[in-house]
Amino acid sequence: MKQRVRRILGQRPPAFLFRAREVVGDVEGTDMDGFMRFFFLMSDSGQINDHFQRDVQVACKKAIEQFRQAHPTADVCGFALYSDADARTLVPSFNTADHLARVQAEEPAEQAYFKWSPAEWSHETFGGEHFNVLSSLLWDLADSIPDEDFERHRALVFEHCVAALKPLTTCAFENAIYVFAVSDSQSVPEEIAWITQLNTPEQALEFKTWLE
Repeated sequence: MKQRVRRILGQRPPAFLFRAREVVGDVEGTDMDGFMRFFFLMSDSGQINDHFQRDVQVACKKAIEQFRQAHPTADVCGFALYSDADARTLVPSFNTADHLARVQAEEPAEQAYFKWSPAEWSHETFGGEHFNVLSSLLWDLADSIPDEDFERHRALVFEHCVAALKPLTTCAFENAIYVFAVSDSQSVPEEIAWITQLNTPEQALEFKTWLE
């Protein structure tokens, strides 16, 4: 596989998310302070819970609505949510059909790369401010997880993110692809599984063929 493909899903999340260390309250705008929110997102076993999944979906919807208001005529062909290898941040990304057609025409041999790589999309990180609170909470949570539990924690965070995206695939953008991805890390089986859960069998096969 070409070295370029190893950049699948891109660069590290933008710096403003790594600086988002101050928790400012509930994602949905209530006055719950960040300390309480941190524990509300965790189950009795100390693991991330379904409230986190709900809040990820809320943040996605807010980013999507912001994009629609800012670009009402855009033909969106891709929506993505991606995290980092330590599950500390969340970043959205949008792609438009005209941008995809342009970059694919410039480099025809890389059509699949441009289609499936949010780092190359037209509006990477657009609406990212809606994820600042979640990213700050994830950062603190990652620091609190014992090393022996971290892989399970990471898997749960990613599992909830994919589950949060799933309902959006039928109502957000018609004919768009949906991507969950992790920057600075690669697990081909995981990436294929995520794309398969979020897209049609034909799209999943296309991604699998390209990635393998």
